[in-house]
Amino acid sequence: MDRHELYLHHTHRDITIRCGPHRATVSARILRAYLPLAPHSLSRRTHQLDLDGYIAASAPVRHGILRASRMTRILADLADILAAASSATPTDPDPDLDDPVAPALADALARAMLADRSAPPVGGGGVLFSRTLASFAALADVSRAFQARRVGAVLAGFFARHGERVVEAEAPQAVLVWGWAVGVARMGEAERAACVRVVVAARPDVVGGGPSGVRDALDSIKHDQRDLRHDVRDMKDGLEELIEKVDKLGRKDRERERRSGMEGRDRDIVDFCDRWPEEYESEWISEWWDDSY
Repeated sequence: MDRHELYLHHTHRDITIRCGPHRATVSARILRAYLPLAPHSLSRRTHQLDLDGYIAASAPVRHGILRASRMTRILADLADILAAASSATPTDPDPDLDDPVAPALADALARAMLADRSAPPVGGGGVLFSRTLASFAALADVSRAFQARRVGAVLAGFFARHGERVVEAEAPQAVLVWGWAVGVARMGEAERAACVRVVVAARPDVVGGGPSGVRDALDSIKHDQRDLRHDVRDMKDGLEELIEKVDKLGRKDRERERRSGMEGRDRDIVDFCDRWPEEYESEWISEWWDDSY
């Protein structure tokens, strides 16, 4: 146990989480339960967890999916949820029975989705569920960076309930970001495979439509980046890694489908990466998108 973990072992301690100008006081036990790797960023001298460094280096910010200001707001909301849980739960909560964080996170995602459905898209870039996707992508990277399985479980549950409806309606560039977020979130591999199959089944035009479908998706990403910007090469690498995991997990299922003549549909996503058009990589894949978002 290193010195940071030893400090958090004292459950009566309170930690101040900093996100830009925002501050939230969270108990050590809640922080340890929901952000297990947080001790590595903890200052014992100030009793603070400063998330600004993480935000600046986070994948959604580095790859242009989200601006740092939006990432900061989403993490500030997460900090407030953890702070509320710190004062609402007993000293030694049962993780299965006393978990106010999971329903609060699910409610935050549901409220973002309700706002997207009742208001015009933010920024006019054609992304219908921009608020929902921003929250989902930010929390997915948090769950990856801090090994937060409980956060990842909330994301898996949300996507199981709403993913098909959202992905069916979304713009192509947003579908790729949904796929990336599902790929990096800390969740069980069976849950991840189920989420990926939803994406594949709902949007074969983006991830399973062959070379022409890929070119159309890339054109959309190239010309419409005001709401969701990302480095397409990194997105491709993330999807390839995800696909490899899902491919191993579902090998037996695909063997059965091969015998029944139904293999092609589930392998389209693999072909999507194998047939990535080289002309797009040489033409513009290394460009950085403008900072308007």
